[in-house]
Amino acid sequence: MREGNNTSTFRNAEVINDYRQLGRRLHAQHPDQTIVCTIGSWDILHEGHIAYLKEARELGDVLVVGVDSDEAYTLYKQQTACYPEIDRQAILAGLRYVDYVTLVRDVNPDGEWRMELVKEIQPDIFVCNGVTYPPEQRIRLEGLCSGVVRVLPFHSDPRSVQVSISLKSAARIGPQSALSSLVSSNRVFIVHGHDHATKNELELFLTKIGVEPVVLHRQVDQGRTLIEKFEQHSDVGFAFILLTPDEVAYTVDQAASAEQKTEFRARPNVIFEFGYFVGKLGRQRVCCLIKGEVTRPSDIDGLVYKRIPNSIEAIGFQIVEELRAAAYTLKI
Repeated sequence: MREGNNTSTFRNAEVINDYRQLGRRLHAQHPDQTIVCTIGSWDILHEGHIAYLKEARELGDVLVVGVDSDEAYTLYKQQTACYPEIDRQAILAGLRYVDYVTLVRDVNPDGEWRMELVKEIQPDIFVCNGVTYPPEQRIRLEGLCSGVVRVLPFHSDPRSVQVSISLKSAARIGPQSALSSLVSSNRVFIVHGHDHATKNELELFLTKIGVEPVVLHRQVDQGRTLIEKFEQHSDVGFAFILLTPDEVAYTVDQAASAEQKTEFRARPNVIFEFGYFVGKLGRQRVCCLIKGEVTRPSDIDGLVYKRIPNSIEAIGFQIVEELRAAAYTLKI
């Protein structure tokens, strides 16, 4: 890849995965320079990535790029990366806009980034795109990097999604023809219980990014039974499951016990529809969003859930990445 006629886009940056060592190197070798930091998955690099990194580099003197580790990638996206972390780091290290590359692995089991990289290197500017981080997270970052968080536009490339799909196993995502028919209408089903505020928030977010949310009670009845209505409107390529604490329950064995252990559970219809869509679409096309202290279905224990910390916007980037991986066309 080249810019203009004579300028190469490639060079060799330094890869340092130890945050403390990286911080010492930055402050020793670049004491009077502006340090810029950004992170991402960088799985299938395309022209939009290059433009984004170029603009980030132009904000300062030194650009540090964090690469999601294989483990973090899987937590965020519930699938493995097309390229392993070592390859993604090597590709970024070859770009002339990048000065240092490091591995972002400080992620808890719920997929929340602990910001250890930023705390250690203390950059002057942190760069992200508009969907990556909600306002409250940007405020936290501002306190760690001289109060400067810059939001840059990011230009996605739908070809990268298609390349990603072609690299996945057919057993996981099915034939390409079936995939195309599933997402041709950009419809996404929302399974929900009694938390209507969260349901409405998710519905608005999906609409904002160009997806058509399907909420069953908003569809006309036309004299059909509930299951008939559900089956007709389940012709989607993706489903979001809102697992919220709507009921309090305990087992029959505990009914006569003085020590009843009550649990917060989702509505039965939510569990039914959850299993329905896992069976119909496959786990990779079902994203379960969990809110509050609610018991998770034991039959699919081990599935990665995305916890809603305080708002749908807070996990907006993860939602966008799930839909992009499923070949949805988004307006962002």
